[in-house]
Amino acid sequence: MGTAIGDMLPLAATIALFPIPILAVILLLFSPRGRGNVTAYTIGWVAGLTVIVTVAALLTTGVYENEDADDYHTIDWVRIAIGVGLLLYAAKKWLGRPKGPDVEMPGWMTAINNFTPIKALGIGLLLTALNPKNIALAGAAGTAVGQPDLSTAESVAVGLLFLLLSTLGILIPVLYYALGGTRARGHLESARGWLVANNAVVITVLMALIGVVLISEGIRGY
Repeated sequence: MGTAIGDMLPLAATIALFPIPILAVILLLFSPRGRGNVTAYTIGWVAGLTVIVTVAALLTTGVYENEDADDYHTIDWVRIAIGVGLLLYAAKKWLGRPKGPDVEMPGWMTAINNFTPIKALGIGLLLTALNPKNIALAGAAGTAVGQPDLSTAESVAVGLLFLLLSTLGILIPVLYYALGGTRARGHLESARGWLVANNAVVITVLMALIGVVLISEGIRGY
């Protein structure tokens, strides 16, 4: 179980640190329907991650069941392929990063102030279940959850821990907003501006680091 947790931790940390989901929750906090929007957004986020991890874990279990016990290499190749893909994405993101001081938010973010909880739920799902980066990372985490040496209870425990850690990026701003008073609003507004300005750089670094980690894990499996 310790190996599965070790494989899962960097993936969960990377998802938790993605700028766009954090930006979205900060904007939702300041929207007129803030509480309902944030609740719906979080539900969508967790539901999307749960689907990806569950499907990946079940597929991984099936692969292991059909492979020779001394030759568990298909999942290693999957991790290497995901790692290479993330490195290529990091390079593309870096080369395509905005060069000027003014960076615009995605169009849907400018409309968040008018969101209903249903739209917030949809955005939560969109940023997980339909986001290629999250699909890759949560899918890689699913390969850890589905390892053959884990019991069902251990797999569930690792999966739940992954979901919790991956969601900290949006839970921490919500808790700070609820408990921090006026100062929290100012800090979150400053964080919003920083994340908008440095979104491309943060994603590039995260994707490059986790890409190297996954390639290393895949190679280590041999």
